[in-house]
Amino acid sequence: SGRLKEQNLVNMANAPDSVSDKDQREILPSNIRPTHYFLSYSSVDLEKFTFAGRVEIDLDVRESCSSITLNAAELEFLKVSVGQNNNNNNNNSTPDIDIDIDTLRYDAKKEQMTIALPFKLQSSVEYKLVIEFTGVLNDKMKGFYRSRYKLSDGSDGWCGCTQFEATDARRAFPCWDEPAVKAKFTVQMTAPKCLTVLSNMPVVSTHDIDDPQQHVVAFDTTPVMSTYLLAWVIGEFESIQSRTQRDVLVRVWTTMGNKSKAQLACDVACRCLDFYESYFGINYPLPKLDMIGVPDFAAGAMENWGLITYREVALLCDAQSSSLRARQYVVIVVCHELAHQWFGNLVTMEWWSQLWLNEGFACFCEYLSADALFPQWRMWNTFLLSEYGRAFELDAMSTSHAIEVEPLNTAAEAEEMFDSISYCKGAAVIRMLEAFIGKDAFRSALHKYLSLYKYQNAVTNDLWQFLAQESKQAIGLIMQNWTRKQGFPLISASRTSDDKLTLSQKRFLISGGSADEEQKQEEMTVIWNVPLNVRIDGQVHKLLLDAREKTFDIASDAQCVHINADSTGFYCCRYDEPLLRALNSNLGSLSVMDRVALLRDARALACSGSVQATLQLLEIVRASANETEYAVWKQVLEAMHDIVHIVDEDAVTVDHLNAIMQRVLRDVYDTLGFDAEKQQQKKKKKQDPEEEEDETTSGLLRPLIVGAMAKYGNQAVIDESLKRFRAFMAADKDDGDDAAAAAAAQVLPPAIRSGVYATAIKHGGEAEFMALKKYYNTSNDAMEKDFALSALGQVRWDNHAMQSFLEWVLTSDEVRSQDKVFPFRTFSHCGAPSRELAWQFLQQRWTQWFKLFEGGFLVQHLAKIPSGFVSMEKAQQVQGFYDQLENVAVCKRAMKQCVETITQNANWRTQCLSAIQKWAQQNNQN
Repeated sequence: SGRLKEQNLVNMANAPDSVSDKDQREILPSNIRPTHYFLSYSSVDLEKFTFAGRVEIDLDVRESCSSITLNAAELEFLKVSVGQNNNNNNNNSTPDIDIDIDTLRYDAKKEQMTIALPFKLQSSVEYKLVIEFTGVLNDKMKGFYRSRYKLSDGSDGWCGCTQFEATDARRAFPCWDEPAVKAKFTVQMTAPKCLTVLSNMPVVSTHDIDDPQQHVVAFDTTPVMSTYLLAWVIGEFESIQSRTQRDVLVRVWTTMGNKSKAQLACDVACRCLDFYESYFGINYPLPKLDMIGVPDFAAGAMENWGLITYREVALLCDAQSSSLRARQYVVIVVCHELAHQWFGNLVTMEWWSQLWLNEGFACFCEYLSADALFPQWRMWNTFLLSEYGRAFELDAMSTSHAIEVEPLNTAAEAEEMFDSISYCKGAAVIRMLEAFIGKDAFRSALHKYLSLYKYQNAVTNDLWQFLAQESKQAIGLIMQNWTRKQGFPLISASRTSDDKLTLSQKRFLISGGSADEEQKQEEMTVIWNVPLNVRIDGQVHKLLLDAREKTFDIASDAQCVHINADSTGFYCCRYDEPLLRALNSNLGSLSVMDRVALLRDARALACSGSVQATLQLLEIVRASANETEYAVWKQVLEAMHDIVHIVDEDAVTVDHLNAIMQRVLRDVYDTLGFDAEKQQQKKKKKQDPEEEEDETTSGLLRPLIVGAMAKYGNQAVIDESLKRFRAFMAADKDDGDDAAAAAAAQVLPPAIRSGVYATAIKHGGEAEFMALKKYYNTSNDAMEKDFALSALGQVRWDNHAMQSFLEWVLTSDEVRSQDKVFPFRTFSHCGAPSRELAWQFLQQRWTQWFKLFEGGFLVQHLAKIPSGFVSMEKAQQVQGFYDQLENVAVCKRAMKQCVETITQNANWRTQCLSAIQKWAQQNNQN
């Protein structure tokens, strides 16, 4: 047994190197490496959507060879030549040997071009490869693509922009398109003088050409970096700018007329760069940082070094009139992308199997920095509700994957890694590790890791070595199962005697167990080294559970034991009856994070099909009426949403649950009211001495509670929502008129706007739907358009309207390709009729949907559209449909996860429905 004192762990060797078979990866031969690319575009036609370019690549030949293989996709090679590099710095020098284009060999599956040479490259000689090429500005939001936007005169136009991660630089120019093949890049572009051209580095010169309308813009040479971080944008943009404390220029670029919404992002970027420079002890290495909102963008943002691209909704919001939720979203996305300037750009993962070194750390750091910049927002609470929650939900499934994925061989497999495991579980595991070894040791290790590997590539064990040195712990062995095995443990706690606490572990699976025999065997054998922060009567103790079961000594008079203090550990907790009773009796002594963790664990145990846990969860929800914290209420309502979801076709039980929830919510709703201003006026009339509301209450708690009251059928709230919605739609909302915007905000405050939109569409009819659709089409505010489009997915006044909505989303140019899958997803989760219609539509139009994204990661959202079903029959239907689809490797895992979610909910329904029905009936009579 182990003592409950602060433990000095035994020194153990580091974990063995991860097992990977690099020979199976679809990677380029290692005999040649580029050292510098001079990339010049002589033409970018924004009307015909074509480009023409020339790339000169300095080569380091490591082994003598008679061919060159590099990546290219959707490019036409016009001319290829190879010769010795004279090192005369003349970027227009012509090498010696022209290669016959007809002799090039292209492997379309691997996206590799092989250039056979009439002579042998010698390892002791430097060479230059020159390729002239053409390509198409596609509309798939990857590579070098086009994006539709409004010009300054109000007409529609097109800009050109890039998105290269994971493997799409090869669509813009021939290159060694792998993260470990780093080089320097010099970019120049011929463009109309009236347009702005941006790239990673500052402009060093412009010069005129024969066409008086055009000029050549030349950029400085980048540091050594990976191809996926190269970027450029060409179009009509405006900007605001500021500088950091160290005088780094920061600019935020927008489409014309939108720069007034860029101030928050600009301010946060400057403060965040200052924070990271101090925290990491390493300066941002570039002379400038540009951030730009791109009208069509598949991801939330992309960390291109020195030129970060964003969805407009993730960059632009009015700091004065936007909701707190909108402002927080901008802050955390900016903080995430800036963290990448160190984790990812300065030090890059060696291969996509190590993606978590980029994304897990950026996800952790976005909350670290946002919490430092805005402590009043309590962003770590938000982390538990969002990132931690998403990772917890996904990693409890048998179709999850390890953080470090081996084998990972192809571009399609790389795309699948951009999910909640790489990002959110990665961040949760990092937070657990920081809590275990301490903030100072953790920070010192990061500084040394980044310093040693800057401008290079790294793998997970490289990081573990520094964390081990600074903490004097065997970090590699402690952490190996956290990153190399999928899943996480269920920790069962029991008070075996007054002075003994026994903890045991096994893998937690939401389905209760795996159907796969090999996985079953692993579930029985994997033992995690679990860093524990145990709170006993308010005091936190650090432990390590490094066995299947272990007993610890505790004080015999200890009253309240919580084995995941502040939810720093990534595991599920199950308490025996005495421990659970003591926790429930001492909830007031627990932190908000502790209460969130208790609810999250109770919810997970219920979802796994336990009748006892489901009834306990219902009792926790029913007893939550006096709760005042947003984070706890959010967890309570998500738990109840899950329960209502699995019984949503049982109208009688749903009615009982709705009535119970209205009673649970009544007191907190009466305290908060429908909007902040009216509630403050009431308090003044009553001479209420309470302080003014904090931002979290007015910006997050009120909209949550108002929305919940409407969801559970409170007619007064529904009527008020419809009244406010109609008045708002009738008001003048001219985007450029501050007075009109202020008046509209009086009618419908930004904090509750998105919820009111959804309630109005759900309970209204054609008039409400058409009013919001018109607002969506005419608003210039990206966040407002986002809220409106999502709310339109609540349409349900008749089947024809629902079908027409789906058709509009898929086929209309009014909805951008980047946005189409999200209202479809909202619609599919709006009850049984919508779910079935969405499923039929998905089957009928799969090819059209899939073609929209051409295999990009948005397809993963598409694959999960049917996940709301709750019957085994539907699980089998969905499985059958997915099994007969071809060329869907990019979303194969998402499809499996969709089917597992349906199966798990069907099992929960089968095992617990009668108990829920009985509980709901009894408690609606009381």
